[in-house]
Amino acid sequence: MGLTITAAAATAAGTGQAEWSVNTLKAQVLGELMQDRNVESGAPDRLKNIVIQSLRAVWGAADWIFTLRETSLAATAADTEETLATDFGEMHSWVVKDVDHSAVMQFTTDARRWRERKSNIDTSATGHPEIGLIKRDTSDTDDFIWKVYFEIACDQDYTWPYFYKALCPIDLPAAHADLKGEDDIIPMPLFMHELWHLDATWRAEKAFREDDSWKASKKLYDDRVDAAKVESDDPATLSSRTIQDGYQDWDSLPTTDTVPYIGSDASRLPGL
Repeated sequence: MGLTITAAAATAAGTGQAEWSVNTLKAQVLGELMQDRNVESGAPDRLKNIVIQSLRAVWGAADWIFTLRETSLAATAADTEETLATDFGEMHSWVVKDVDHSAVMQFTTDARRWRERKSNIDTSATGHPEIGLIKRDTSDTDDFIWKVYFEIACDQDYTWPYFYKALCPIDLPAAHADLKGEDDIIPMPLFMHELWHLDATWRAEKAFREDDSWKASKKLYDDRVDAAKVESDDPATLSSRTIQDGYQDWDSLPTTDTVPYIGSDASRLPGL
């Protein structure tokens, strides 16, 4: 069924403290496009797909703190591979230490680098792995399983704690406890629900309207994402921005200890 746009759409500045599911946000966006928020039907499948696409885009827009998970990679003697978490999306900790700090391992997705190192090791040798290749397990055609492959077989038991970014809840494996369907509220902070609303709005406006109103909505979304990354109550895990001291004002300030101020650490400013 097609969607008839009868009037200008709202720019969607947010609807209070709403928390959305795929279906409730689809109905909300449809109502805004039609300027009738009581509209509950008539939305084409394309609009639902836009809302789902939007959720994935917002979830992946930054390394949001709430998406991070911590678990451990536990290997036993003679192991050459281990399976990553079932909700694994991408690695956050690229260099990890064994729990007793006896072995450091670096994760990589560079298969050539891993292969070159592996080719220089006696295939019968064992030791503590130094490079773990992150690669999909292609032997399992039903599930998307990620594994870490060691360049050398383990000489003993190892446990490496690591952080990773979890998959979006609608993309989790069927048996996962955190899997969410189209009628379930997506578990994320309120500001993320607002971003999802804004993003879905501009995408729907672009898809179903003939004017350029979507550009204003997208700018609003982009501005909100930028603000969320630096000042939200659940910010992105980005590195702190260094102080840009072009006039050398802060470099000239005296310090109270024997370590000179280097112009990039705000904690060394007087009073901080």
